[in-house]
Amino acid sequence: QGAEVPRSDGLPGGGGGRGTVVVAFSVLRSGVLNGARIARSSGNSTLDGSVLAAVRGAGPFPTPPAGANLSFAMPFYFK
Repeated sequence: QGAEVPRSDGLPGGGGGRGTVVVAFSVLRSGVLNGARIARSSGNSTLDGSVLAAVRGAGPFPTPPAGANLSFAMPFYFK
């Protein structure tokens, strides 16, 4: 189950739409974003674009520990 991320002034709100977007992304061992894509669309391109922008703007990420998984799929919920 995904965590609910509260909207902040820096996070696009999706234009008031509702739905769930699943984004898949990976990071390099340095914490730099390696790539991000929509794994499951909400059916609303504004919501999907908001999630991609948020993930791409969140880096760099903390350096992962040795042996850590470097690929993730995370749901974002818009209510």
